[in-house]
Amino acid sequence: MHQLLELMIVSLQKCYLTSMKFLEMLQANIRKQNTMTKLFAFFLFSLITFTLSAQTGDNCLDAIPIEAGRHSLISIEGDSYSLNCTEYDADNGNLEWYSYTSTSNYYITITSDLVANNGLDTRFHVYQGTCIDSSSGVNFEGECIGGDDDSGEGYLSIGSFYSYPGETYYIAWDNHWQNNDFIFDLIESDPPPPIVEASGYGFNYFER
Repeated sequence: MHQLLELMIVSLQKCYLTSMKFLEMLQANIRKQNTMTKLFAFFLFSLITFTLSAQTGDNCLDAIPIEAGRHSLISIEGDSYSLNCTEYDADNGNLEWYSYTSTSNYYITITSDLVANNGLDTRFHVYQGTCIDSSSGVNFEGECIGGDDDSGEGYLSIGSFYSYPGETYYIAWDNHWQNNDFIFDLIESDPPPPIVEASGYGFNYFER
């Protein structure tokens, strides 16, 4: 009986030691995973910070690339461009430059007409053209594709244009009236059907 008890005690001690070793290995693994997670998070944060800092929005060359969704604008301090694409004939102020490259035929809507922007005064232009980096600085040569000043609630802006696959469009927010932080949406929708006009020989189809 005494020998049996000794064997049981020895077995329990071995089980205890084995369990402690397992726990130590598990804790070390958890600490290692936490370290790797922190390193990955730091790397990702650094990459995002570098990417954002590389595109300042100060001109067409440093235009901030955006896709469909909601975007935040903090201060308009970029280069101006004289071509006014809005309904009001007022000189352009400084611009904050964004670029959008379409992946399909879309009807694009740009809007700051959002509850969070109540009381603000916004204005934007949509250009398509060539961005030139020369010894004298960054120059832009383009044409109006769209734009708006006050078609939204109060003095907020909303406007639309047609986009085509592979084409890049520059969306430039203007601080002519105000220079406040705000948010805006870029919305991709299916284009409406073409306009149908009657003629003496049937129907003619004209795309907008």
